[in-house]
Amino acid sequence: MTLLSHSRLAILVPANPTRYDSGSEEKDRADINAHRLHAQLHGSVYWNVPASGRDHSWIDDVKTIYFAELRDQAPHRCDVVNYKGDIVNIEHFLTKDDMRSRFPPEEVELLCGTRRKVWELEGNGGYNWSRWTGVGKWGFLFFRAANIRPLRTAHNIRDFTKAFGLSNEHVRRCQKYVIVFDPPFG
Repeated sequence: MTLLSHSRLAILVPANPTRYDSGSEEKDRADINAHRLHAQLHGSVYWNVPASGRDHSWIDDVKTIYFAELRDQAPHRCDVVNYKGDIVNIEHFLTKDDMRSRFPPEEVELLCGTRRKVWELEGNGGYNWSRWTGVGKWGFLFFRAANIRPLRTAHNIRDFTKAFGLSNEHVRRCQKYVIVFDPPFG
């Protein structure tokens, strides 16, 4: 992987609330507005995604989170980015036991809705991490975000440039997450 020299990195994560019916847990976990309101109430909120690989050397360099929403209808028919937030902290947890030993218990309230089930024990309704493909091998990344806000203008994910890989390669798809150069979107 090649990392281009740039001042700031950001992470682009999928958030697809329109893809799920109103009663599903996936809708709850993908609801940007619910997370934004939770962050306003508590000062910040956690968003988590399955990790990819073991190299997370970029974690300390990521300062912004962008949320990509899948749009299947014209005129977009692609992922659109309408929201961004400030990264307070990023943690990688390989297993649920790892998370429960290192995650500050006083911050559990910062897990919004059903995201709290990644913390809770399976016997108490918590999720078994192995139910997600890849999580059993790579774990989860947790992003503590604050100041989640709408962008002045919606952006296509192709407006973002990948920080790793080929030089100047634009993002075409956001499944788990993509590390990008932080564009000057207000």
